[in-house]
Amino acid sequence: MQRIACLLFALLLIVVGAFIVATTGQLPDRVASHFGAGNLANGWMTRGGYLAFMLAFALLFPVVIVGAVGWLPRVRAKSINIPHRDYWLAPSRRDATMATLASHACWLGCLLTVFIAGIHFAVLEANAAVPPRLPADFFWTLLAGFLAAVALWIGALYLRFRNVP
Repeated sequence: MQRIACLLFALLLIVVGAFIVATTGQLPDRVASHFGAGNLANGWMTRGGYLAFMLAFALLFPVVIVGAVGWLPRVRAKSINIPHRDYWLAPSRRDATMATLASHACWLGCLLTVFIAGIHFAVLEANAAVPPRLPADFFWTLLAGFLAAVALWIGALYLRFRNVP
């Protein structure tokens, strides 16, 4: 399962990076990148600045989060906050526990990467309107879906470690 999660995460990083690069050319030279009251634009960036920011946000941020959740516990096992930590980190179970955390980290990275692609799509749609206006229904649905998915992710992680056999 860990291999599938990590491969999917890597594939999503490539696809989302390519999506951002391929579609940023559709944006105007002055990109509406922040939205306020009434979902109207109140912050702007150059197209090149937006591309650099979105690529960093879409590629680096998920990798940092995956590293923090999946790799950092190997370095600082005492900082792991899971139910029955001492049981799951016993030498006989430690490797399997770390593999599970790494797998869950990759799934979280997948969620983040798809969410950021959705944000980019919302910015594309917003800049296609005159004046630029964030598609509120899409954005709030995207955010609610992301939060629900993260809640499920947390629940799955908790369920995995809640019982000691």
